Amino acid sequence: MWLGIFTSFIVETTVISYHRQMNMQPKKCFVTKVRRNGNNLNALVCVFLVGVFARLLAFTFPYYALASISSDSLPEGKPLRQGACATVHGSSRLSTSAENSRRQEAERVKEGMSYVYYITSCPRAYDIIRERIQFYISQDPSQAAGLIHLFFHDCFVQGCDGSIFLEMWAVSEQNAASNLNSLRSSSFHIIDNIKASLEIACPRVVSCADILALATRDAIFMVGGPWMPMLSGRKDSLTAASKETIIANIPSPAMGFMELKHIFASKGLNVEDLVALSGGHTIGQTHCSIAASQLVPIMSSDISVSYGANLSRICLTQENSTSSRSHLTIHLDGLTPNTFDNAFFKNVIMKQVIFHSDAALLDDDGAAFYVHLFANNEAEFFQRFRLSFVKMSEIGVLTGNEGEVRLSCTMPNT
Repeated sequence: MWLGIFTSFIVETTVISYHRQMNMQPKKCFVTKVRRNGNNLNALVCVFLVGVFARLLAFTFPYYALASISSDSLPEGKPLRQGACATVHGSSRLSTSAENSRRQEAERVKEGMSYVYYITSCPRAYDIIRERIQFYISQDPSQAAGLIHLFFHDCFVQGCDGSIFLEMWAVSEQNAASNLNSLRSSSFHIIDNIKASLEIACPRVVSCADILALATRDAIFMVGGPWMPMLSGRKDSLTAASKETIIANIPSPAMGFMELKHIFASKGLNVEDLVALSGGHTIGQTHCSIAASQLVPIMSSDISVSYGANLSRICLTQENSTSSRSHLTIHLDGLTPNTFDNAFFKNVIMKQVIFHSDAALLDDDGAAFYVHLFANNEAEFFQRFRLSFVKMSEIGVLTGNEGEVRLSCTMPNT
């Protein structure tokens, strides 16, 4: 035990030194009186004591030990929203279900992954990704939705392995029917540009799969969502998925609840995960051609009359022919389209969602429970989304010699 405490002192001192070099002071929600311009010795002692406490907790809850030494820490300069402190570091007020999910999360840590994976091989990796994403989001906040969409489509096909970037096959994942005209070209460009920056800083070290995962996480946070500590160490795949695999694994906006439940279950995700991750539709856009399918020849019972009339004014005007609707877009949430919040669930309840797959969340009692819970409690939604997003980010991950670190995201090295 004393050896563990002594080790905690060494680890915490090293991490503090590293974070100061990187201008990243570790944040702790319950340490409110330590300031960067205060007494450095007091700050060191404070964080040391926190580290000792964290190591003692580690005997029972190893997740806390991992999070406490993470270089993948909450960035400076963004004020936490109400309830965000519990979202980042956990809370004793969490439900039993959420606490059990956290224990399961700690048990899922795969060999070859770590919260400090790049701390020696590419110390500025997390900063470079974060800085680039901050630039892109400041220019266009809607890029966050594009990255979420891209990451989801990568993870659900053959795992979070960056296979969606590969372009060398006749039918790449990008050109499959489920992805064509669905994924933003700008999202691919963002990842390519970040990869180029990282190749300058530390060649052949950071995988495209990790870049996509971390960039998406950062983008969600920068548009108001929860901060999510995330493991790194994903390797890139050598091949892309087949057309059949893509069709079988990407949910369609027209799917019913049981179809959605089956696909999510095949990824190790339950109904709670399904509903929480559907909350990603609180930001983003879709094509008017999708909306039109809910309006003609008759209006779908999925949407309210007033919302249907609003969609018709936007997507079914005389100027918008059938062909032009495939290019015209509409916000999924018209009130806060670029803010990650719980508005999506309120929209589901009010029948103001475009996708049948979203409206179908009310067709199941278990799913409907979470829809109403998240609609009434944004902090609870953020906590559940964090857990579900992290679970999704570890689907089918390749580590060690199972994959590679591509020089270019669009093609394998050999």
